[in-house]
This record gives sequence, C-alpha cells and structure tokens, in this order.
Amino acid sequence: MTIQRQPTNSGLPLAVKPKPDDALARKQRSARSLLGTLLVVIAGAVAATALGAGLHAQTLDGFPLGALAALVLSGSVAVFVGAWSRSVWPTAAVAVLTYSMTGLLATSGGPSTLIVTGSTGLQTLPVAVAGNLWIFGQAVVGILAVVVVTLVLRTYRKTGDRKAVPGSAG
Repeated sequence: MTIQRQPTNSGLPLAVKPKPDDALARKQRSARSLLGTLLVVIAGAVAATALGAGLHAQTLDGFPLGALAALVLSGSVAVFVGAWSRSVWPTAAVAVLTYSMTGLLATSGGPSTLIVTGSTGLQTLPVAVAGNLWIFGQAVVGILAVVVVTLVLRTYRKTGDRKAVPGSAG
C-alpha cells in the first residue's frame, strides 16, 4: 500500500494534531502582546500628559491655542495607540491614564499648582482658561478618540481591508 501525500505548497492544512506545546506558545505570544500593548499605553499616556502639560499654557493674544494643541496631541496619541493595537480598549486606557495623570499634576498642591484658577476682579486669566480647557477637555477628547477608533475598526473589520486602519501596512 502506498501512502498518498499532499503537496506542501498547496495551501491545504496539515492533517496532523497540533502539538500540546502549541497552546503554550500561543499563550506566551498572547502574554507578550498584552505586555507590549500595556507598555505602549503607558508610554503614550505619559508622553501626552508631559507634552500637553508643557504646551497648554501657551496663549496667543489671550486665546488658549496651546490648550487646543495639547488636546489635539492627546487625542492623536489615543487614536494612534488604538489603531496600532487594532483594539478599542488601549484607546480608552490611554485616555483615562492621561486624564488621571493630568488631574494629579494639576492638584499636586503646594505653591506651584499647575492650574491657576484664581483671578483678580472680574477678569479671568488666559492661563486659567487654558488650564481648565486642558483638564476638562481631556474627558471630551478621550470619548471622541474611543468613538473614532470604534468607527475605524468597525470599517476595518467589515471590509477586511488592512489599508482601512491608518498606519497599518497593507
């Protein structure tokens, strides 16, 4: 009796049971992937917080241009991390971490509080407006980033087109 073999280049799956250590290797790859994603989430949140904290106080004739630029930066980082990982949860994690760290920096107390909320008379200082916009705008930007990534990934999953996700090689 002769044994019939399938050609190796036919693309057909092998008729062999997977090795027991294949499941272990899959779990290890999954754990490495999760660890890498967590590191990117933390790095993105720290970068968005640090750069946004330095940028938000910049004003142009009293207009809080720096705060708007910092919010765009923060949202861009969150969307990038979500598109890179092809998942929504890293986007939400970056948004929550950025908001939390920004709040911690703003309420760190002491004589050098980062947000100046006091004003003299009826005038509000432009830097106070910028600080409030930066803090409270984080929540709005985080929600918008999650919505954007959800819509992009929905389109990506419907079409199956790798080019639908920004930054992915197709």
